[in-house]
Amino acid sequence: MKKSMKSILTLALVAVMCVGLFAACSQPQTTGDEPAETESAAGTPAAEEPSASGSADNTGAGNDITAKIGITFQDLSNEFVANEKKALTAYVAENYPNIELLILDGAGDASNQVGQMENFINQGVDAIICNPQESTALQPSYEAAIAAGIPVVSVGTDINEKVGQVWSSCPDIPGAEKQVEYMTSLFDDDKVIDVAIMRGVIGHQAEILRSEGYDNVINQNPDKYNIVFDQSANYSREEGLALMENWLSSGKNIDAVIAQNDEMALGAAEAVKSAGLQDQIKIFGIDGIEDAVNGVKDGTLSATLYQDGTQIITNAFDLALKSIQGEAVSDIAIDQQLCTKDNVQEFLDKIKYLADLPS
Repeated sequence: MKKSMKSILTLALVAVMCVGLFAACSQPQTTGDEPAETESAAGTPAAEEPSASGSADNTGAGNDITAKIGITFQDLSNEFVANEKKALTAYVAENYPNIELLILDGAGDASNQVGQMENFINQGVDAIICNPQESTALQPSYEAAIAAGIPVVSVGTDINEKVGQVWSSCPDIPGAEKQVEYMTSLFDDDKVIDVAIMRGVIGHQAEILRSEGYDNVINQNPDKYNIVFDQSANYSREEGLALMENWLSSGKNIDAVIAQNDEMALGAAEAVKSAGLQDQIKIFGIDGIEDAVNGVKDGTLSATLYQDGTQIITNAFDLALKSIQGEAVSDIAIDQQLCTKDNVQEFLDKIKYLADLPS
């Protein structure tokens, strides 16, 4: 009887232990790396709609993962793009030592990027990050990659249609609207402003959307603006300089230049300074590169729109990493911030660290 009672007590104790173990294993485990975005790629919002978080924070999560990610940048001679590369390589080296980045330069030619995308597909990379030079030419490459089961993340700009990719950048339309609105605020209410517009590469998504943003503001009060010139300088500082020299040689009055990136704005500013007209013509850029922010500080530029390239490219990487791990992802947009003489020190502090990163 004693032996039977002992056996019963033993069985009861084992049962209690098993229940406790089952309860412990059934508790939800908090890892700290749950995806900030929960929508699938098929249900992503349009590229102009910011996400709720503005970040795909994945730092430190799964940093032992081994993967190969192909990246094609539209043009690494562009300072903003080159800074994104610097920031990304530093971020990955610090947080993801087992991830290999295959970084290629499109050199301003969409056909180069088409070939680079094809090579990435043939190599069987785990994901592709593309900073597209041209929105239409690269669509078949996106479709081919996604059909091969390779996630694709657009960074900076996107292709024309959603074919399964996600996107990380700043919405261009509201930023361009902000640029024109600030420009307008610097002139008297009854002043008709003689405006020259420097566009980026024609057909580039940012060129299309920023032009749409300009039109949204100008068309609200068309009598306020006299568009003296409206031409492309292809996002190039050298072309911006040459185009501005041509405009000035025409003898037409120009009160303001709104440029679709900082490189063109800085080229225009150089021409204006050489002509001794820096006190008469206000110049506005987009990107917030170091030369432009310093230009705002010294009065060379009236303003620039700061885009946090570090956040944009690391968000793109984190989206790629989450996709590799099978997590649901969606577009991430962060706002452009207006950098003026009143808040320029804030942006000088933001970009200071980039100078210390290896190229």
